[in-house]
Amino acid sequence: MSETDRAAMRFLLERGPTAEVTATMIAADLHLAAPSGTALVDRLLARGLVVVAENGDDRRKKITRVVGDTVNADDLDPLTTTLRAVDARLTLSDAHVVAGFLEEVLVTITRADQMASARVLR
Repeated sequence: MSETDRAAMRFLLERGPTAEVTATMIAADLHLAAPSGTALVDRLLARGLVVVAENGDDRRKKITRVVGDTVNADDLDPLTTTLRAVDARLTLSDAHVVAGFLEEVLVTITRADQMASARVLR
């Protein structure tokens, strides 16, 4: 599966088995055009990972759900499994230090990106 396919599956799994998720919602979350979201759902459907059903209230609305309980998010993304193992080894105090560091890194990168964008626009 592509990273986009895995991201769509994570999106579906995070919402749970009863959520009414549409291809448009998946596309929006992944920053894809609506037709790309539909194609993505079609790929997952062809692989037997999801089912698509009509909404009882609005037959135009197609609901996408993960097939059964057999899909494990960790199987879709081995990196997530590894990162969870790293996280499990941290003490709460260490986790706070790491989180603080990563937040500062994000702020620094965001500021640098904004400054670079501002220079390009001049």
